[in-house]
Amino acid sequence: MYLQEAVDEWVRTKEIENVTHKTLSIYKNMTQELVDYVGNIPLKNYNSKVVLEFLSHQRNREGRFGRLSDATLHKYYSVIRTFSRWLEEMEYVQKAATDKVKAPRVETKLPESLSDDEVEELFGYLKAHCSERVQLIFAFFLDTGIRLTEAVMLDLDNVHMDDGWVKVYGKGRRERILPLGRALTQDLTNYLTYIRPRLAEEGEEALFVTQWGTRYTKEGLATLIKTKLKEIDVNGHYGPHKLRHTFATNYLRNQGGIEQLRIQMGHRDIKTTQRYLSLIPDDLKRSHRVASPYDRLKDKL
Repeated sequence: MYLQEAVDEWVRTKEIENVTHKTLSIYKNMTQELVDYVGNIPLKNYNSKVVLEFLSHQRNREGRFGRLSDATLHKYYSVIRTFSRWLEEMEYVQKAATDKVKAPRVETKLPESLSDDEVEELFGYLKAHCSERVQLIFAFFLDTGIRLTEAVMLDLDNVHMDDGWVKVYGKGRRERILPLGRALTQDLTNYLTYIRPRLAEEGEEALFVTQWGTRYTKEGLATLIKTKLKEIDVNGHYGPHKLRHTFATNYLRNQGGIEQLRIQMGHRDIKTTQRYLSLIPDDLKRSHRVASPYDRLKDKL
């Protein structure tokens, strides 16, 4: 068997496994780049040296936005590793080509969140210059930690006002429940009762609609959020994920549990959620003053 045939079969396997369209596209594109670079070689020649040469090429090549980021290079490695291990499982090769290839290191960056002053300034600006519809969108992000794509996909039948929650479809088509706070429930009820009916086109199922009554595109909603954040000149990035990070930080600051936050955010690994603990050092200091084992020991001596 040759590499191209193996890649095509692997991609078909992933289609049968019903992975998301986005994931399938990444798998297909990255493994095809591998074939395009190393050639349609026999599988017996597909080894760790070939993988290292490909990753080195990816590291040094120039794209539209310059060299690949560490995170993107790590994604290439992860996809190639998954493919290589599948070859071993199928007994097309005796050993996975990535077994002796170490994963590229990725610099861990802390999430950026809005400060309390920035949140107050943001909502002061929204109240003065924007419609209640736009104000609600920002409130929804800050009170639920929802992802941009999840917000765009929300339909009316995902909303359960009587029970106080909405159902979202996250990464990998995983469903989860997002509880709604008291204030957000009131604002959302007002939106559904008085605002959305005046705007939404007939038959439109999206929860959040534009001023023209249609579902937001991902790019359209991202632009709305970025534009408003730029208006108050927040520090750092302006993207929608900053609202998600702000939710997570304040959730922990307000005594929310780390495991409950993991579920709310849709994280598979608790380590992803634990990054937010680093954003509240003052809170950690206060907790340590109360719980310091050595302080308690000294008090007894």
